[in-house]
Amino acid sequence: MKMKVWIKAFRLRTLPLALACISMAGFLAAAEHSFNGILFSLCCLTTIFLQVLSNLANDYGDSQHGADHAGRKGPQRAVQSGAISSTEMRNAVILFAGLSLISGISLLWISFGADWQALGSVLWFGIVEHWCRDWLYNRQEALWLYRIG
Repeated sequence: MKMKVWIKAFRLRTLPLALACISMAGFLAAAEHSFNGILFSLCCLTTIFLQVLSNLANDYGDSQHGADHAGRKGPQRAVQSGAISSTEMRNAVILFAGLSLISGISLLWISFGADWQALGSVLWFGIVEHWCRDWLYNRQEALWLYRIG
């Protein structure tokens, strides 16, 4: 059944670690008597969407770049095994990117409301982070950072 293959591709075993930090934040907020159930739920939902997106994108990317091949050690991936086509996986990545974006924007809007200065600061930080990551990744002299270990 295809649903079982998708659930396996989601790699649900990675979710507890992803949710651990969000749970700790919820416990700390409750201890300070400032717990907000809606914010906590949106944080959990966004975390789940982002983690599943990461797992699916990893499966798709590894299959496209040759990292998943017949001699690869470890569990078989969905695209590598042929259980899910590259097109289906790409569509799932797009779907979860959209869900993550909607959930994340909702979280920011509920957190900050119409405080455009705070929202602008978050947006600016995201743009700078993305630019720095791309700049570092695209520099041949900086690639040694990725080869450590």
